[in-house]
Amino acid sequence: MNKKRTFYSYTSKEKNSIYGKNMILLIMVLCYDSSLILNHEEATSSAMSRLLFILLFLIEVKLPIEYNYVMFFIDLGECMVLNSWRITKYNPLHRNNEGSYLYDDWTSFHEVGKKVSLADYLKIEEAYIQAIVAFMNEMDISTVYIHALEFSSNEIQNQHASDLTSNLWIGKGISIEEVKELAKLTLREAVWCKLGIKNLFFVHFGYDYYMYIGAHSNCYGARESVDSLGLYVEKFESPY
Repeated sequence: MNKKRTFYSYTSKEKNSIYGKNMILLIMVLCYDSSLILNHEEATSSAMSRLLFILLFLIEVKLPIEYNYVMFFIDLGECMVLNSWRITKYNPLHRNNEGSYLYDDWTSFHEVGKKVSLADYLKIEEAYIQAIVAFMNEMDISTVYIHALEFSSNEIQNQHASDLTSNLWIGKGISIEEVKELAKLTLREAVWCKLGIKNLFFVHFGYDYYMYIGAHSNCYGARESVDSLGLYVEKFESPY
């Protein structure tokens, strides 16, 4: 079920917005690096060398159409949590010994009207969103941070979500309500993202309507809530 991630195209306005926000973050990182080695003459030259390299890289590739390249320099860090689960609409009893799902089920928002009705799709989509909310509520988390972010301009336009996405960037803290909107866009393949708080909680989205949640606690109540939503919770390490 693994697919190759595609590179998305951006409008000039989106590119400029992404450049500006990323450059602010990069400068912050460089300043932080310098502060760690105060009173060393190497600080300025090292910081300036890194900044020059980053600028040349961005100019050479003429984007960032793929945020992960820039994340190499500004990644907020992986969430090293104690527990990780895979949350899906797929019954684990219908998998073979290799873990592959045996039934020909729908796997994408773009199959609405083909393999799944809009009503049935929206029911499952809402269940996934409420699953995230259940974990956040049990962990008493009201804000998470964007750790990775990619956009699909065409899909964002189709979902009329430009107002939301134009105000998102890596490192931004977002509320539960914003998480719900961002999760919806991700499930509809207009956005791809990783959300979390380092060493406490994360939400990752995979292909084929797979979702991964990690938490520092066992979250028994949240897992029971997800079961009641008709989804399946399996102990599973996030591949992201």
